[in-house]
Order: sequence, then C-alpha cells, then structure tokens
Amino acid sequence: MKRVFDIFDKDKDGFISTDDLKRTMEAYGKQQSTEELSGMIENARKKAMNPYVLNFDQFESHIMSLNGQEEGNNFTETARLLYSNEDFASRMLHLRDKEGFICDMDGVIYRGGVLIDGVKRFLSWITHEKKKFTFLTNNSKHTPKQLQARLERMGLHLEEDIFLTSAQSTAAFLSQQKPFNGTCFIIGGEGLHTAMEDVGFTETSTNPDYVILGESDEYLHKDINKATQLVHGGARLICTNSDVSDPIENGSIEPSGGAWVSVVEVATGKKAYFPGKPNPLMMRNALDRLNLHSSEAIMIGDRMETDILSGIESNLNPVLVLSGVTKETDLDKFPYRPYLVLDNVGDIPPADFECH
Repeated sequence: MKRVFDIFDKDKDGFISTDDLKRTMEAYGKQQSTEELSGMIENARKKAMNPYVLNFDQFESHIMSLNGQEEGNNFTETARLLYSNEDFASRMLHLRDKEGFICDMDGVIYRGGVLIDGVKRFLSWITHEKKKFTFLTNNSKHTPKQLQARLERMGLHLEEDIFLTSAQSTAAFLSQQKPFNGTCFIIGGEGLHTAMEDVGFTETSTNPDYVILGESDEYLHKDINKATQLVHGGARLICTNSDVSDPIENGSIEPSGGAWVSVVEVATGKKAYFPGKPNPLMMRNALDRLNLHSSEAIMIGDRMETDILSGIESNLNPVLVLSGVTKETDLDKFPYRPYLVLDNVGDIPPADFECH
C-alpha cells in the first residue's frame, strides 16, 4: 500500500494534496475539477483539521475499509487498481513513477547504426521529468567514450558517465577479488583492456591470475589456444558476459564472447564466471551509479534471457521492448514473464507528452 501512496504523493512530502491527486489522475487519463478532487480527499480524510491533504495512515485505513460492493470514486478506484496491479494501465503508471531507468542499448536505443523509433521522445521525457538513467551494454568491446561518440553520430548528446559496460562490471568484480597486483590475459576489445587497466591490473601471457574473454573484432586461433593453455595451467576463467551471439546490421548474427569461451571450457573442463547480465552484479553496479534502491528503478531490455532475467533477479520489474532480439511470439519459450511488454521505449511517456 505504501507503494501506491507514493505514486499519489507526487511532491514526496508525506501527504496527498489536491495538486498531487490531480497530477496522478491526469497521468492515468482521468480529468477531474479541483472541487471534485478536494471532495475525494475530504471524503477519505473524514474528520480532520485540514481536509485537503491525506497522510499515509489515513489513506491506508480508508482504502482497506472499502469493500468490493461499495461505490467508490475515481480516486479510490485508481488506488484499488494500483494496489492489485490488475491491468496494463496501472502498471504503466507504476513504471512512469519510477525514479531511475536502467536501459540496455543494442535493440533498445539503437540497432546497428540507427536509432530506434521513440528513443528521442523517451529521453526528452526522462529529462523533462528529471529522472535518473543509465545505459548499459553486455558488449565489452567499446569504452564509454567510444559509446558516447557513437551515439553522438546518431544525434544523441549524452555524458560519458551514463554508460556502463560488462567490461567495467568485470573490472569492478575482479578488483574486489584481487585488490592488489592482479594480472590477466585478455582476449577482447579496447573497452576490456582499458577497464582492467583502470583498476590496476597488469596484462601478461605468463602465469596470469585470470584469463578474460570479451567481445572482439577478431578471435585468433593462437589467442584461444593460449587462453586454453593458461586456464589448464591454473588461471581462473572469466568471460564478460554469457551472450553467445550479437546482432549485426544486415539482420544476421555473429558469435560473441559467450560462444568462444565455451571452447576453452570444453577443452579444459573448467567453467567460466560471467559478471555481465544476467548476473545481478551488473544491476547492482547500475543502481550504485544512480544511487537508488531496486524498488526505485526499472530495467528496460530486449532479451528475455539476459535483460529480463537480470531485472527479475534484481527486483527491478523489467520491461521488455520488442524493438530488438525477442519477439512477442518468443515469450512462451520462457518460464518467466516481464512486468510489461512494449513496442519500444517511445511508449513509456504519456500519450499527451510533447517531445521538446
């Protein structure tokens, strides 16, 4: 019930005022006069010195005292609906009330080198509502600065520090595992090399502590062979993420780090650890960046097996968008469900929101 109260308490002062109620009802597509709204609050508050605001205890007592047969008003009906999560509209209102948005990139923000429909509208709404957000990607190949430049070319002007990659999550994890004098052998792109260097690891092909695989523009046989020998000799095996393929611009796919690390696993009989999605470690890294609790944020992604699963396991009420890998016909293949399914992130702002 507190979650429902917080949705109505727009200014977060501990009371539901007429203005709070008006803003919530408008977001829900219901128009009421100020007099009607004041009457709804007065009815809920009953005997009070100030009939125009409602605290949590009064709100909970009133809503819980109503039975299913009793005639209500738009206020009580909306509160009941939000409490029971009965329909799509109530879940959309919960979604829009979140303070933070953790967004996957490929398939959510862009596909190939092209922005997905609705992205600029979504980011305009995020800015207008003063929401917090971060973009994260399981692709460890690029540095945040390179990702910033890539989106700049697509027409999005964003700060470098909003990007979080699986390379950074891997580096954060390994710096906790071995805070001093860590060594590693890397197969991956600049993003992974830079992330490990930033946390003080030294690269070596002689008795490293870790062998780390990530996305790369090329996987050479000699490097895979060397990685296999090092892991067989005692190095711990890490892969930035478990994705076995990545989408490419012509609509096809290419093998990714998760596919290549399986070669080393099979040859050595040793299993890799994956700090990227769906590992909740990456979600915690994102929440730490936003300085939010999981109850205050939401995860948006296009892959059921990584984005949605990591959102579920991190209590983030994940939203699946159908602009990337997973299609609506794929949902029955999985034993779990997203909180919401939308065509793209442009569906998140209210219908009457005008992009600035």
